[in-house]
Amino acid sequence: MVMDNGQEPIRAILYARCSTDETKQDVENQLKELRRYAELSGWAYDEATEYDSGFSGNQSKLQEV
Repeated sequence: MVMDNGQEPIRAILYARCSTDETKQDVENQLKELRRYAELSGWAYDEATEYDSGFSGNQSKLQEV
């Protein structure tokens, strides 16, 4: 896809992580804001999510991207 200015759109990965499965800290809450930002910016994007502690240093999805 080419934008109006003749350039390719920016491609982004939206990454959301939550260390618990509590409702108030759901990754969907994070993604909602990330999607809004990406869409307003005209970016094409993919998403990666995971539930794991950031303290453990084991963010496998983050390592994949």
